[in-house]
Formats: sequence, C-alpha cells, structure tokens
Amino acid sequence: MRPAYCVELVTPANINFETLLAIINKSMPDRADLYRNTSRDFQNLIHLTDDAPLEPMPKKDLILNPPEGCQYSVLLTTEFQNTLLIRKTLWERLSSTDRVAVRLNWSIAKEAFVSNHQIPPNSIYIRNLTSLMLNDQISALPLLELIAIIRAAGLHSLRRQGVLIDLLRSFTVKDDRLTQAYPLVDSEWLYKFTNSGGTTHQVVRLKSDIVNFHPNGVVESLRFEDRLGIQTIGGKVLFITPDSFSTGPVLAEASPRISFFSSGGIRRGFTIDSTSFKSTSLDIRLAQTRGRWERFNNSLLTFFPGGDLDTITHVSGKFSFKKSWLRLFNNTSIVLFENQFFKELITEDPLGLIIQGQRTYWKGYLSFNENDQLVCGFVDQDTKFLGSESQTRSLRKGEQVCFNREGLAL
Repeated sequence: MRPAYCVELVTPANINFETLLAIINKSMPDRADLYRNTSRDFQNLIHLTDDAPLEPMPKKDLILNPPEGCQYSVLLTTEFQNTLLIRKTLWERLSSTDRVAVRLNWSIAKEAFVSNHQIPPNSIYIRNLTSLMLNDQISALPLLELIAIIRAAGLHSLRRQGVLIDLLRSFTVKDDRLTQAYPLVDSEWLYKFTNSGGTTHQVVRLKSDIVNFHPNGVVESLRFEDRLGIQTIGGKVLFITPDSFSTGPVLAEASPRISFFSSGGIRRGFTIDSTSFKSTSLDIRLAQTRGRWERFNNSLLTFFPGGDLDTITHVSGKFSFKKSWLRLFNNTSIVLFENQFFKELITEDPLGLIIQGQRTYWKGYLSFNENDQLVCGFVDQDTKFLGSESQTRSLRKGEQVCFNREGLAL
C-alpha cells in the first residue's frame, strides 16, 4: 500500500497556499495572517532526511479509516523553533497541493505549540480544525461547539467582530451569540465605520477589560490603549478610555469605556484633546475644563444613531441661536434635539439671549423646546418679562422663569 502522510487534509486540485488562506480569512482572518507568517518559517526550516521505516497503521487518532493492511511512515518531525525534518522520498511523492496541505497543517500545529508549549496528546483535533477551516461547515457550527473544537486543538483564541477573544477566560453566550468576553491583552482591534462625517479606519490595542457585544454581534463597548480618532459630524475626535480617569465614588467612572450603536457608529465616549468641533450650529473647542471628579480636562460626547450630536460637555466657543452666533465660555455643556436644535444648556458664565425683544443675561441651567425657544432658565440680572393677560413679571438676579409656547412668562 502507498504510505500515508498523516495529513488527511482534502483540498481542491492545484491549489496554492494563498488560496487556502483566502478561504480561512472569510471566517478567521486573524489566523489567516498568522499562518501566512508561520508558513515562511516552514519554508526556511525544511531539512530533507532519510525515510523512516513503515509501521502498522494505528487504530486511534484517525479521521479517515485506511484500507486493511495499510502501513504508514512519518512524513515530518519538528520542534517548531529550529528543527523541521522531512522524509525525502515521501516529500518528493507529494503533489504541489499535498505540500500546501502539509504547510497549513504544520502552521496550525505550531500555533498550538506556541500557545501552551505542547501538542495535545491526540493530534486529531488539530487535523479536524484544519479541515473545518477550509469549508463552510465552520461558519455553520454553533458557537460553543466551535469554541470546544478550538480549545481541544490547544488553541486559546477566537476572533469575533475584530476582537481576539481569550478563550481561557470567562465569556457569555446567549442564543448562540457572544454577548461578553475578555480580549487577549494588547491584541489589535480594527475599527472601521463610514458615516456622514467620513470614514474611520484605525487599529488600536485592547486593554484586558471585558468587551460587550450587541445581539447582532457588533461591539457594544470596550477599552483600549492610546487614542481612537473617529470622524464625527463635527470633525475628527480622538476618543480615549484612560485608567484612573475619575476619583469619584462610582467605580465604573474611574475607567470609562467607549460605546457603539449596533450599526457600528460611535454612541458615547470621552476626549481629553482640546480640538475643534464644528457643525451647522456649533463652533467650539473640546476639553476646556473638568468636572468635579475627573483628573483631566475632558469632554463627554454622545450621539444619536444617525450620527448627529446628542450631548457635549466642557466646551467653549460659539453656538448659533436664532440666526446669531453667541459666545460660550469655558465649562459649557450642551444637549441637542435630534433635529439639532438646542434642548439644554448649562453655563457657569453669563449668556446673553434676546428674549421678548430685549437682551437679558442667563446663567446655570437653561432648557429649550424643539424650535430653539427658551422654556426655563435662571436670570443673571434684575429684569422684567411680559406675562399672560398682559401682566408684567419682575424677577431678581438668580431667579428662575419659565415661558409658554407664546413666549410669555409664567
């Protein structure tokens, strides 16, 4: 009988290594990149040696049952680091496709070795995983079954939505979907998203904190090193998730996260960079001061699902109100309606607004309706406003006044 190669990998005829990697890339892109690199080691380490004697085929550790009386010889022995011995006669009998299959099998085995410095006693798992990677069956497997196969092969990670999941730590699966998991520390994550503000395409390194996923599999929130620059309605914003951000009593605020909508768009995040933010109604600078507990000057930004601004804090600059550009001082916070009219504004410095035909100054918390009409606010001067039934209402500095739909003081 023809000696077996102990590879047992069925591949299409005349296939090359890059084609195999393209198949793997569809479901496991991180492994395609890894095997592309390790396959170079395979080519550099090859040393042809004399053949080993034929031996009876073992009864265990088989994917396919050989014919009766079949014998085998070991094609390849390796230490993965600096030794790769290949039996010359067997190697020369292999087709180009067979040799490609051997390279892939060796790359997968090396990954298992590097992960925990040993190959599982039963190498059938590695060969099963090899076969699964090359067909559609892997994408149809229930997630927990796929993870079990990967673990059994001695592999400890699985990439989901660009996040390299650490399978040695706890994770949560609901309805065959990953909802929470820990990333491999310092692993890379690619954020790519296009909206009206432009396209963001950047790689960041993840911290060890848990990653949350939406039901559709998209990342819901995570933490990373350095800065992630995202194109927004107001320009590029450098978002951060710093450690020791807050000294406040709420532990979650000490290590803030960045959050995304199920579409992949930015939902919520902090910046500590004093950069420009410009839109149809705002011309401001971010991170102009800090709150009570924060350690850095910062701005919190939240967005609506369509990409429009919802909330922005600790800014200064100008805003457009009733066709006029008004000045905002440091530490102003703004909340907008989805139509981008002003909903709330908090200012520590006097703000001049034209109300009932006269300029009056306001300070603290102000609220507006969806047409930029002032609803309530605290006056920063002694003043008078016309009320209902043509009555005049007198107010002293620091008092709150509210207005009805007709703009009359209540």
